[in-house]
Amino acid sequence: MNNRTLSVFEDDSYKKLVYSFNLTKTILTPDTKEFCVMVLKDNNKMMKIRGFDASCGNPPIDKFVKNGQKFLIFLRMNVIKEDKKYY
Repeated sequence: MNNRTLSVFEDDSYKKLVYSFNLTKTILTPDTKEFCVMVLKDNNKMMKIRGFDASCGNPPIDKFVKNGQKFLIFLRMNVIKEDKKYY
């Protein structure tokens, strides 16, 4: 793990990496067909991730996806902040 990628692991043991998304090139959107499913997409890969029922909220407000979008923005802001230190 580093400050340039969003890594998806198979489980919470963090032993098997499924994919690492480049933070600056990743788009996170709600799935158009399923509630509580986010779509992560970068230049090379697209992946759907389903939230646990407790984190979903109730339609039409998808808390899982909204929180994922906020988290991605937070991570990107930290990358920008770190980059500015070197200029």
